[in-house]
Amino acid sequence: MKLRISLALLTILLAACGDRPAATPTEDFDILAAEYLMLELSMARHDGAHVDAYF
Repeated sequence: MKLRISLALLTILLAACGDRPAATPTEDFDILAAEYLMLELSMARHDGAHVDAYF
């Protein structure tokens, strides 16, 4: 009985360790940063305590 449980757990463990392809981002971060910057500037409300750095 213990052997069956051990084999079942080993099988599940090995199946969970399969190689998965890395997720690729759908949008470029530079595009997202530029859109955020334009949104931030288009609100025309600037707080003196707010620091926004865009490189």
